[in-house]
Order: sequence, then structure tokens, then C-alpha cells
Amino acid sequence: MHTIRLERPPERRDVQIALLAGFMRRVPETKGEPGFRFLGSGKAAIAAVLGFLRRTGILASKNSEVLVPQWLGIPVYQQITNYAFPVLSCTARTRAVFVYHQYGFPQDMDRILDFASTNKLTVIEDCAHAADSFYKNQRLGTLGEYAIYSFSKFTFCFALGGVSFRKADFSGYLDSAIKRQPRLLRSAINLFKLIDEFNLSDDRPRLPALMTRGRIAAYSLYGESLAPSNRAIALWAGNGPEELATRRRYFAHLRDRTRDLGICDHLETMGVAPYAIPVRVPDAKARLLVARLDEEGIHTGIYRFDMNRCLLEPNFAPCVLLPCHGGISGAEFDKIVEVVRHASQNAT
Repeated sequence: MHTIRLERPPERRDVQIALLAGFMRRVPETKGEPGFRFLGSGKAAIAAVLGFLRRTGILASKNSEVLVPQWLGIPVYQQITNYAFPVLSCTARTRAVFVYHQYGFPQDMDRILDFASTNKLTVIEDCAHAADSFYKNQRLGTLGEYAIYSFSKFTFCFALGGVSFRKADFSGYLDSAIKRQPRLLRSAINLFKLIDEFNLSDDRPRLPALMTRGRIAAYSLYGESLAPSNRAIALWAGNGPEELATRRRYFAHLRDRTRDLGICDHLETMGVAPYAIPVRVPDAKARLLVARLDEEGIHTGIYRFDMNRCLLEPNFAPCVLLPCHGGISGAEFDKIVEVVRHASQNAT
């Protein structure tokens, strides 16, 4: 069972400074410095950014195009279609590029930024899996004009997202948009998140079909709830830094223990707090690894990971996705590593 601390939330600006170590502020104070705001979810952040681009005319209509990666969650594509048309190649109608840092590993931002500059595209970084990852010593989310975050993907903090931005008038747009939204919606979403968290943490979840339908219904409303909960912010401030440190530590441990196998050679050696770890093993061993992990109660699969880290020219290869979250004890993660080593050395 997860421990949920419901302490009195500190002031919002104090939380932002403590949590984000001062690298972002509520509103940009110097030219080129990104601002930051907590929002109700990652989907709300997408809605806020694309809504602002529609308001300012960068996206003229839903026919204006946003360049997106080939591998992205369907709900994200659906959220984009509320404001623009997602495409896989750049045309004369393309106005923005949506850069997804898959599983927390950075895209080739030098190449993407050069391409965006040449084609006059607004760069939106999708940091839903990259709350604390870096590209050439620069924090992801600070390279484009906008970035969206989804903190509740990392640890329980109700529904909580965020957005970074470079235009000072974006903050005013957010304030105006939030004032028009009912707070009851946010409360309803957070209540469901709380019930769902307790249900999922149980060995035998209750009413799984009903909860699944409720989860889908709640998720569909995330983009309509921009206002963040102070309680959610406090939970993230209290638990987020430790969670991210755990993920970095597990990733470093895996790399160290499998260095001789080369299964992480395609990944960064530092500067990443992964959402999950995609290890590259031959197909036969990948199937064996998934089966062995399943025997240990670790349910995963074979997923496509962009080895090129570039949505402009991706190279998707099958990888086994390993969990690395704080809900796994050190001993349990050691067991995962040993299973990975054994399966990677022995094929059926």
C-alpha cells in the first residue's frame, strides 16, 4: 500500500522554487529564461499550449498542422486534434513540432531545433516521461518554446502536470483560462485518482471493469481541468525528488551490472531519470526475458524504442521495457537485474 502524505501545502511559489531548484520561475524574468506553472495534468498542459497558439494565431485553425512522432499515445493525438491536425511529415501548413522524449531519454535536440528554425516551427517538448532528464547538460523542457509535464506518471500526487514557456503573456492567458473553469471538476478527478490508487495497490483490485471504465472517463476530462490542486503540488514536492533519485539510482545500477552484456549501450550514461528502461536484447532472448520476468511477478513486454532519438528520422527497434519506480524495493530491483542478466546470456 502506498503511503499518501496529506500535509498542509506550502505556498505555491515556495513549492516551485524548492521542487525545481530555481531553474524555472512562475513568469520569465529575463529574456530567454523559461517560466513554469503547475497545471491539472499533462493533457491540460497540451490544451493550454495549443489553445494559446490558437489564440495568438500561430495555429490558424484545426487544419493547421503539428508535426508529431510516429510512436505516441493515442489520447495525446486525440488531444492535439482538438486544436490542430497531427502529421508525420512537415508541409507548408505545419506550424509546430511536438518532441516526445520517450521514456525520459532525450531526442536529438540539436537536429530538431535546427529543423524547426529552418521551417519556422514552434517547438513543444513532451516531457511527460522526462521530469528530470538532460540533453548535453541542459534540462529537457528548457530547449523549446514550450514544454509539457505529467508528474503524476511518476508518483502518486493526484492528477498533476505542468508547463514551461518563454512568453510572459502565456501566464496571463493561463490565469484567464483557469478562472473560467469549474473547480468541482478538479475535485472529482482527484477523488477518482485517490480511489483508483488504493484499488490498484490492492492485491485483488475491486470491480476492475467498473474502475477501468471510470479511469477512461476521468482521463477524457483531464484536458478540461487546467487548475492544479495545492494538495497535489505538495505531494509532488514531498515525494517527487526522492522518486526521481530512485529512478536514477536504479538505472545506474542496471547499467553497471550489465555493462558486459551491452544491453544498455544505446542509452545515455548519465543525466536521465527514466520513466522506464528499454533494454535491447536479441528477439529470442527478449521473449525469454519477458517470460522470466512474468514468473517473478514483473509484467512487461516488448516495445518499440527510437534508437535514433529523432522524430525526423526515427529508427524503432524492439526493446524490453524494465520498471524502475520507487514502488520497487532495492532487493526487488536486484532480482530484476539478475533475471535480466541470466535471460540475456541464455536463449531457449
